[in-house]
Amino acid sequence: MYAVVATGGKQYRVEAGSELLVERVAADAGSSITFDRVLLIGDGDSVTVGTPTVDGASVRRDRSWSSSSSSRRSSTVGTPAIGST
Repeated sequence: MYAVVATGGKQYRVEAGSELLVERVAADAGSSITFDRVLLIGDGDSVTVGTPTVDGASVRRDRSWSSSSSSRRSSTVGTPAIGST
């Protein structure tokens, strides 16, 4: 079984046990997350497409999760190479 959810202006295909990297989620690290905007649910040969979302469907992440961030730029950007003119 899989679902297509929309969050942060993007759409993601999710399955049970899969790992998902999203850009912005308004929740604390370690708390449960529920995605209410489910656009499609697929189970074998049957597919349920929402108009625009599937009524009563949601995707929930119960186990702990973590947030991470990275620096926008490296400190070496824009520095000339040694020996260049």
